[in-house]
Amino acid sequence: MVKSELVTISARIPKEQWQFLKEKKINISAIIRMAIAREIQKFKEEELKESLDKMSRVLKKIPVKTMITSIREDRDQR
Repeated sequence: MVKSELVTISARIPKEQWQFLKEKKINISAIIRMAIAREIQKFKEEELKESLDKMSRVLKKIPVKTMITSIREDRDQR
């Protein structure tokens, strides 16, 4: 990562938690980055799931014979 691509964020946590993290020499920045990455991944997975659900509902409306015919025609054109 290039430094110019980074932004600074801040968060308020209970002092006891901050002291514990400091005492145990836990990398707070790494924890925050991992938590944000996990949340982004969960959001993307949920969006993908919603898209797949929509596509599934649409595809269920198309008769199987129509899909088979369409696939065969596409293969023949190659």
